[in-house]
Amino acid sequence: LSPVCLGSLSSGPWLSLSSIKITNRRVNALEKVVQPKIEATISYIIDELSELEREEFFRLKKVQNKKKRDAERVSKARVAEEEALMASGKMSAPCGFAHGQVSTGRGHCRLICNSHSRFFS
Repeated sequence: LSPVCLGSLSSGPWLSLSSIKITNRRVNALEKVVQPKIEATISYIIDELSELEREEFFRLKKVQNKKKRDAERVSKARVAEEEALMASGKMSAPCGFAHGQVSTGRGHCRLICNSHSRFFS
């Protein structure tokens, strides 16, 4: 065997051993550093999205409650106005029938209007 052949045979295992060490270092770096950072980032993103979803749900509920309160306020004001007009005699029943009139239509108004019975009772 020539010295060149002996040199290549002896350096072959060292090259493969050093490449294994380098590969192991890379694997360890991925497992111990990169993967935990990525998992932490994913967890942070999920938490932020959940928080945004909760905020949006809360905001939606607040808007719905405000609309409901506004509608109730308008309804109460309308009822009060109608009661005042009816008490003063300037308006008949909101259904269009005068007090005591009978409807032959859909039947929602009778001698006393069912839908507006608070005005006639």
